[in-house]
Amino acid sequence: MTQQDIKTLTEIIITTQNELSEQLTGFKTATETKFAQIDARFEQMEFRMARFETSQNQLVEQQTEFASKLDRAIELLDGIAARITTDEVERVALGAQVTRLEDWAVETAPVVGVTYAPGA
Repeated sequence: MTQQDIKTLTEIIITTQNELSEQLTGFKTATETKFAQIDARFEQMEFRMARFETSQNQLVEQQTEFASKLDRAIELLDGIAARITTDEVERVALGAQVTRLEDWAVETAPVVGVTYAPGA
Protein backbone atom coordinates (compact mmCIF):
# COMPACT_ATOMS: atom_id res chain seq x y z
CA MET A 1 0.00 0.00 0.00
CA THR A 2 1.32 3.30 -1.05
CA GLN A 3 1.31 6.59 0.67
CA GLN A 4 -1.35 7.79 -1.75
CA ASP A 5 -3.57 4.82 -0.92
CA ILE A 6 -3.25 5.55 2.79
CA LYS A 7 -4.09 9.20 2.18
CA THR A 8 -7.15 8.24 0.09
CA LEU A 9 -8.35 5.77 2.72
CA THR A 10 -7.86 8.36 5.43
CA GLU A 11 -9.92 10.89 3.45
CA ILE A 12 -12.66 8.30 2.89
CA ILE A 13 -12.73 7.44 6.61
CA ILE A 14 -12.83 11.12 7.60
CA THR A 15 -15.59 11.86 5.05
CA THR A 16 -17.59 8.83 6.19
CA GLN A 17 -17.05 9.80 9.81
CA ASN A 18 -18.27 13.37 9.12
CA GLU A 19 -21.33 12.11 7.25
CA LEU A 20 -22.13 9.67 10.05
CA SER A 21 -21.65 12.42 12.61
CA GLU A 22 -24.07 14.69 10.71
CA GLN A 23 -26.62 11.90 10.46
CA LEU A 24 -26.32 11.14 14.17
CA THR A 25 -26.67 14.85 14.99
CA GLY A 26 -29.79 15.02 12.79
CA PHE A 27 -31.19 11.90 14.45
CA LYS A 28 -30.44 13.33 17.90
CA THR A 29 -32.19 16.60 17.03
CA ALA A 30 -35.22 14.80 15.60
CA THR A 31 -35.38 12.51 18.63
CA GLU A 32 -35.13 15.43 21.07
CA THR A 33 -37.92 17.24 19.17
CA LYS A 34 -40.16 14.17 19.27
CA PHE A 35 -39.49 13.59 22.97
CA ALA A 36 -40.26 17.25 23.68
CA GLN A 37 -43.59 16.82 21.85
CA ILE A 38 -44.31 13.63 23.76
CA ASP A 39 -43.47 15.36 27.06
CA ALA A 40 -45.82 18.23 26.17
CA ARG A 41 -48.61 15.77 25.42
CA PHE A 42 -48.01 13.95 28.70
CA GLU A 43 -48.15 17.27 30.56
CA GLN A 44 -51.47 18.03 28.86
CA MET A 45 -52.76 14.59 29.80
CA GLU A 46 -51.62 15.02 33.40
CA PHE A 47 -53.37 18.41 33.54
CA ARG A 48 -56.56 16.93 32.10
CA MET A 49 -56.40 13.97 34.48
CA ALA A 50 -56.00 16.33 37.43
CA ARG A 51 -59.05 18.29 36.24
CA PHE A 52 -60.94 15.03 35.74
CA GLU A 53 -60.05 13.84 39.24
CA THR A 54 -61.17 17.18 40.69
CA SER A 55 -64.45 16.95 38.78
CA GLN A 56 -64.91 13.37 39.87
CA ASN A 57 -64.30 14.28 43.52
CA GLN A 58 -66.83 17.11 43.23
CA LEU A 59 -69.37 14.72 41.73
CA VAL A 60 -68.80 12.23 44.55
CA GLU A 61 -69.32 15.02 47.10
CA GLN A 62 -72.49 16.18 45.32
CA GLN A 63 -73.76 12.61 45.13
CA THR A 64 -73.14 12.14 48.85
CA GLU A 65 -74.90 15.43 49.62
CA PHE A 66 -77.82 14.49 47.36
CA ALA A 67 -78.10 11.05 48.98
CA SER A 68 -78.20 12.70 52.40
CA LYS A 69 -80.92 15.12 51.28
CA LEU A 70 -82.85 12.27 49.67
CA ASP A 71 -82.65 10.26 52.90
CA ARG A 72 -84.01 13.27 54.81
CA ALA A 73 -86.86 13.70 52.28
CA ILE A 74 -87.74 10.01 52.58
CA GLU A 75 -87.77 10.32 56.38
CA LEU A 76 -90.12 13.30 56.11
CA LEU A 77 -92.41 11.43 53.71
CA ASP A 78 -92.43 8.40 56.00
CA GLY A 79 -93.45 10.69 58.88
CA ILE A 80 -96.24 12.23 56.81
CA ALA A 81 -97.45 8.77 55.73
CA ALA A 82 -97.47 7.62 59.37
CA ARG A 83 -99.52 10.68 60.38
CA ILE A 84 -101.97 10.07 57.52
CA THR A 85 -102.35 6.43 58.58
CA THR A 86 -102.94 7.50 62.19
CA ASP A 87 -105.47 10.11 61.07
CA GLU A 88 -107.34 7.53 58.97
CA VAL A 89 -107.48 5.09 61.89
CA GLU A 90 -108.70 7.84 64.23
CA ARG A 91 -111.29 9.01 61.68
CA VAL A 92 -112.67 5.47 61.36
CA ALA A 93 -112.78 5.15 65.15
CA LEU A 94 -114.51 8.53 65.48
CA GLY A 95 -116.95 7.57 62.71
CA ALA A 96 -117.83 4.37 64.55
CA GLN A 97 -118.22 6.32 67.79
CA VAL A 98 -120.51 8.89 66.11
CA THR A 99 -122.56 6.06 64.58
CA ARG A 100 -122.99 4.41 67.99
CA LEU A 101 -123.91 7.79 69.51
CA GLU A 102 -126.42 8.47 66.75
CA ASP A 103 -127.92 4.98 67.16
CA TRP A 104 -128.25 5.67 70.87
CA ALA A 105 -129.87 9.09 70.14
CA VAL A 106 -132.38 7.40 67.79
CA GLU A 107 -133.27 4.86 70.51
CA THR A 108 -133.50 7.36 73.37
CA ALA A 109 -135.26 10.21 71.53
CA PRO A 110 -138.79 8.73 71.83
CA VAL A 111 -138.15 7.77 75.46
CA VAL A 112 -137.27 11.36 76.45
CA GLY A 113 -139.89 12.87 74.17
CA VAL A 114 -137.60 14.47 71.60
CA THR A 115 -138.02 14.27 67.88
CA TYR A 116 -134.73 13.25 66.30
CA ALA A 117 -133.98 12.64 62.64
CA PRO A 118 -130.70 10.81 61.99
CA GLY A 119 -128.21 12.75 59.90
CA ALA A 120 -130.09 16.06 60.36
